[in-house]
Amino acid sequence: MKKYVFIVFWASAVCIAFPSSNNIASLESELTNSSGDDKILILNELALDYSEEDFVKALEYGNQALNLVVADQNKLLEARTRLNLGNIYYEHCEYETALNQFQESLSLYKKNNETNFLNISYALNNIAVVYEELGYYTNAVACYLEALKIAHKINDLDGTATAFVNLGSFYDTIGVYDKALEYLTNALQLFKIENNNDGIAATLGNLSSTHLNLKDYNKALEYQLESLKLEKENNNKSGMAISYCSIADIYLETTNYNKAIEYYNKCIELAKSIDNKDILCGALGGTGKIYFESKQYEQALKFNLQALDIALKIGKKETMCIYYKALSATYCSIGDHCKAHELLKKYDEIKDTLFSEAMTKQMFKMEGKYKSEKQRYENDLLKSRNQFQKLKLQRFQVYIFLSITVIIILILAVSLLLNTIKKRKIAENELFKSRKQYKTIFDNSPLGIALFNKDTTLISANDKLLDILGATQENIKGFNLLKSVANKKIRDTLHNAMKGKQSVYEDEYLSVAGNKLGPVRCTFNCIEDKSGEIAGIICIMEDITERINAEKEKEKLEDQLERSHKMETIGLLAGGVAHDLNNVLSGIVSYPDLLLMDIPDSSPLRQPLLTIKQAGERAAAIVQDLLTLARRGVNTTKVLNLNDVINEFTRSPECDVLKSYHPNLTIKNELCVKPDNIKGSEIHLKKMLMNLVTNAAEADGDIIEITTQSICIDKPIKGYDNIKEGHYVVLTISDNGTGMTPNDLKNIFEPFYTKKIMGRSGTGLGMSVVWNTIQDHNGNIDINSIEGKGTEIKIYFPATKEKIYDEITALPIEKYMGNGETILIIDDIYEQREIAKNILEKLGYFVNSLSSGEEAVEFVKHNQPDIIVLDMIMDGGINGLETFKRILKIRPGQKAIIASGFSESHDVKEAQQLGAGSYIKKPYSIENIGMAIKRELQ
Repeated sequence: MKKYVFIVFWASAVCIAFPSSNNIASLESELTNSSGDDKILILNELALDYSEEDFVKALEYGNQALNLVVADQNKLLEARTRLNLGNIYYEHCEYETALNQFQESLSLYKKNNETNFLNISYALNNIAVVYEELGYYTNAVACYLEALKIAHKINDLDGTATAFVNLGSFYDTIGVYDKALEYLTNALQLFKIENNNDGIAATLGNLSSTHLNLKDYNKALEYQLESLKLEKENNNKSGMAISYCSIADIYLETTNYNKAIEYYNKCIELAKSIDNKDILCGALGGTGKIYFESKQYEQALKFNLQALDIALKIGKKETMCIYYKALSATYCSIGDHCKAHELLKKYDEIKDTLFSEAMTKQMFKMEGKYKSEKQRYENDLLKSRNQFQKLKLQRFQVYIFLSITVIIILILAVSLLLNTIKKRKIAENELFKSRKQYKTIFDNSPLGIALFNKDTTLISANDKLLDILGATQENIKGFNLLKSVANKKIRDTLHNAMKGKQSVYEDEYLSVAGNKLGPVRCTFNCIEDKSGEIAGIICIMEDITERINAEKEKEKLEDQLERSHKMETIGLLAGGVAHDLNNVLSGIVSYPDLLLMDIPDSSPLRQPLLTIKQAGERAAAIVQDLLTLARRGVNTTKVLNLNDVINEFTRSPECDVLKSYHPNLTIKNELCVKPDNIKGSEIHLKKMLMNLVTNAAEADGDIIEITTQSICIDKPIKGYDNIKEGHYVVLTISDNGTGMTPNDLKNIFEPFYTKKIMGRSGTGLGMSVVWNTIQDHNGNIDINSIEGKGTEIKIYFPATKEKIYDEITALPIEKYMGNGETILIIDDIYEQREIAKNILEKLGYFVNSLSSGEEAVEFVKHNQPDIIVLDMIMDGGINGLETFKRILKIRPGQKAIIASGFSESHDVKEAQQLGAGSYIKKPYSIENIGMAIKRELQ
């Protein structure tokens, strides 16, 4: 398996980085205006950037830098430049030349008393790596250890880690695996501390190699895959190629030949692209081994011969040994023992230089013994034959040799011809397949595609593009984009594309027939020929109408969500305020009732008391708006006919007052004959109607039309609200007034948003109450308004099949008078307790009142009231629900009713599930609380 080699560059930290085309262009631009040391530095950088892609170009820049620095006699910079050149030669496997440059660099550093030992350490590491490649292991170890010593001395963690990696790789090569693992593990820890991803990738590769040699294949594969991932992130092509080869080696060892071939092919392709002979040699040899083990000897010979040829060129003795031995085994398997023996001798000759002198002498001794025995055998053979047989044999051998030679030549010629024909057929099939794939993609692409020549004349266009443009192949034939399109934005986009830049046009577009299309998105890219010249333009066209509509819909939904959040926040505030106001208003609404019961009809105080009560009821109506705004207003619903609600409103005193303010106003009712029933609160619906009609009247129009109709929606309607499928009763209110601006329409339902003078025309809550009333009735609203022409509002109420039942008339006061029953009032507000106590005592009950739940629990332990009047929200202690739960533990079955300034809540419903009776809302009248208590006691 191919091992990682960790080479240090003086100008790019500690690992090889791949060039950026932008960086190269920038450096070459700076080169023309530079001089002196700056020019040398730029030349070195360019040499490094080209080292992976263009060896000749890299050497050209590197030698220019060397010539300049020698002329300037700058020894330090010369040392760095030679180190740079050595790395370039190393990358392309010219190891002897690389070694000379590294040694020159090290000599210059030492002669100039370089105080920065870091560069000396770099040079020693590089020299050691080349020694190892050339098989001079003793020299390699000496350099590695000296580099490690220097790195320790200057506390260079990267340098220390680099030396550890190279020593680990060396020990792995010679089979001392415990030492290899020790050095590599230490290197990995140091690189992680330094956060050096290139170093981590290299170390993981070497660890994988050692574990493979130890037959720990799972661990080897794990390390190698992790290394490949890092190399891809670093865009290190050499590292990626080595990883591909190493992964293939692992699969080869586990006889997973398909996987091994897959990764060897990836390695070969990448190694060829970066001209790395060393890596290519390893991948070819590995492929040959697979074919050998699969007994495909011809293929094995082909790949091993290629690998040996590369090994001979780069001069790596160890690699030569491997492929001489592999080829010898292959020839032996196919029966060519002479060739096998010849290659085995070459293997032995090279291997001798890699082993000890003692073993070399022993091998020479064995070879001498073999030669002497062979000679004795040949002499005996010659003595046993006569001259005639010898001549006959020689002639026969010549005949056989010539025949075989002719046959081999013919076979080779035929094989070469067949191989050429086969390759040509494969190439033709691949070309046909490629063209077919291209045509399939072109014709079936969901995007419009058009190809233009360099003069922007249309070559071809797919059906999707014709659909977008509303054209046919006939009327678009010969279409020239620059000559036919007057749109400056498109022309500018096209000119940018012809300069080699990807350009995008996104706007409306005219069809071939002159109709406006769009919006569309066109992406233009130039097509270059082999010489880099522009050969044409490709245009990708996309109809982005759906995307634009989706973005608009998203903005609309975001506005609705923002409005919903805003209404919820204001609703919470309004709910709290309404609760406190209801508590305050209880005295204003309830006490006049008590006083009016005690004074005669002729009393002069009667009218002021009635005025106070009416003012309190008007204030309670405003509080009701706040509860509606808080989404806590609709606590009871019933089946209604919307026509009845509208007719009652238009005949109401409130509507008459409105008409008196607008004498020229006409209200028309265009109601359908028998609309479906709806479920809702009559009070809230009338309030909603009042707000809508008031707004319409104040829009300075003279006609307001109110219509109703029953409809069935079979697909959703998109308007101000999104209206789902279903049966609805639609209320439409339209006027011919001034209409609304888009900004007014956007903010129409925000609380306190008004174009009127606050305090004169209302509270600013009207449309917010409308919105919340619609939501409480599970309805939807759609608004169409044209500034200067008027407004139409449609409200969709879900229809119901339930029928309307007659209401029960209220009972006279005698029906809900008490009979001395005991009542316990629990409320944290003193005024509320006093109001309730006075009312209930007036109705003939015996009343006790307490200010907290804790007091009530203690009271019930020693007393048994007939019924409890319970407030739900009490500050400073347990709330009404918890109070009721504790009382039930003491007095199971205890009767109770609930009184609160809030509408029904979760706590109210839970208390009723536990056995509590009616819920009455503050401020309550004598009749409301009297009837509730009477029903519960009965």
